[in-house]
Amino acid sequence: MCRIGSIKSKHYIHPSLALKLMRSQQKGHDNSGFAFIMQDLGGIFENYKDLPILSMAVTDEGMKYAEDLLHQIGFVRIFQYTPEVYPDKSLKIETMPNYVFEVFQYPKTYKNATQEEKEELLLDTRLKLRAYLEKNEEGFVYSFYPDVISLKEIGDPNDIGTYFKHILTSGARTLI
Repeated sequence: MCRIGSIKSKHYIHPSLALKLMRSQQKGHDNSGFAFIMQDLGGIFENYKDLPILSMAVTDEGMKYAEDLLHQIGFVRIFQYTPEVYPDKSLKIETMPNYVFEVFQYPKTYKNATQEEKEELLLDTRLKLRAYLEKNEEGFVYSFYPDVISLKEIGDPNDIGTYFKHILTSGARTLI
C-alpha cells in the first residue's frame, strides 16, 4: 500500500524528517519502498538552481550508458554527488550498485532555447535513459529537472533510512 507524506518549510530541513513522518504509517506497510522527491535545494546543490539534476540508481553498465548518451547529446556534467551508503545483510532493501545525482550544463545548442524547449529536451533525454535502463535491467532514472532530486528504493522504510544514513545532509525546503 502506498503512503504519501509532504513537508513544506520556509527553512531548509533534513530529509530524515520524511522518514519520521512515515513512522505513524508503519502499521501494515508492505515493504514496497520509500521515495524522496526534494525541491528548492540547499547545501551542496544551492548554487545549481537553474541547471538540470539527474537522479538515478544504476549498475556500472547503466552508468556508462547514461554518461555516453548525455555526452552525445551535448550535456556537460559540472557536479556529481554520490551518497555514502551503509550496507548490512540484515537490511530488508533491494539496492543498486550506484546512486548518483549529477548536475549538468545544457548543451551549447540550447544556450538561447526557451524554457519549454529545455523542458522538452530533459523529458526526452530522461525517457531515452529510462527505456534503455529498464529494458536492460541496468537501473532507474528518477528525475532530470532543475532544482529537484529524487530517490526511490524498495524495502522497509526504516532499513532504507539506515542504508542511506546521511543522505543529502544539505536539506531542502520541500519534500514530497
